[in-house]
Amino acid sequence: MTTTTKKRGYAPIIDEDRVINLYNSGLTQAEVGNVLGCSQASVSHILKRNAIPVSTRTIDWIEVKKLSEIMMSQSELANAVGCTQSHISRVLNPIQNTRVIRKRKNGRPIEIQPEKVLHLHKQGLSHSDIAREMNCTQEYISTLLTKAGIKSGRKGPNIHAIDNAEIVIDYITTNGGSLRDVLEHLQLDVCAETIRRVAKKKGIPIHKYRYYQKTNGVWIVHKPDFKGHYPKKSDYLLPVSCTHCGYETELLHRKMYKEKPVPCPQCGSV
Repeated sequence: MTTTTKKRGYAPIIDEDRVINLYNSGLTQAEVGNVLGCSQASVSHILKRNAIPVSTRTIDWIEVKKLSEIMMSQSELANAVGCTQSHISRVLNPIQNTRVIRKRKNGRPIEIQPEKVLHLHKQGLSHSDIAREMNCTQEYISTLLTKAGIKSGRKGPNIHAIDNAEIVIDYITTNGGSLRDVLEHLQLDVCAETIRRVAKKKGIPIHKYRYYQKTNGVWIVHKPDFKGHYPKKSDYLLPVSCTHCGYETELLHRKMYKEKPVPCPQCGSV
C-alpha cells in the first residue's frame, strides 16, 4: 500500500489504493475527494500517476436543467450530478436559454441573435455595450453588423473630423494651450489622434504650443517652444518677453507661475 502526503502543511495522508478502488467502484473524482477529505486535483493526480484511465463521465443535461429549478446553489447541483461547479456554470446558462447557440472551437458556447444585435444597434448602443449584453466579443458584433451592411459604429463615419481638427489646430496656434484643454473647451467631435495626424501633415508641432501665450505679471510666453532643464527635465525653460519693454529671456516654469512674479531685469516692472 502506497500513501502520499504534501511536503508542507498538515494535509491528511491519502491512501492511493483506496482512491483507486473508490474510483473504480463508480464514484467521480469529486466524490472520492469528499470521502477521503482531499481535493479533486489530488485524486486526479493519483489516478494519472498510477496509469488509471480517466474519462469524462456522461452527464444528463436534461436532468441538470430539472435539478436547477429546484436547487438554488450551483455547488449543490454539481455534487448531485457528480461534476465540478465550474462545469455547471459553463453549460447551464446556454441550456436555460432558448436562443440559438453559436459554438466555437474553444471556450463556452455563445448565444447570438443577429436580430437582437441589429435592434440594440438601432437603439444607439455601442459595439462594446452590445457585446456586453450578448456575452460575446466586440469583434464578433462588428462582424455581424458588417454582414448586415453596417460598416461603421453607432454614429457612422465622422465626415467633419478633418474640418474639426483644423479648427482645433488653428485655435492652438493662435491662443496656445494643451490639446486636452482645447478639446474640452471647444467640445468638437474629433479625436486627439486625428488632430495629431493632421498637424503632422501640416508640419505643426502642436505639443510645443502648450505654454504659448501664457502670461504672469509682465511676462508672456512669446514663442511656441519649451525645453527641459537640468537636473529636473520636468521644470521647463519657457521663452518669455516683457510686455513693457520687450526684453526677451528664458524663465523656469516654476518661476513663471509662482504667486509673486519675477521682475524684469531691464525695466524693473513686475
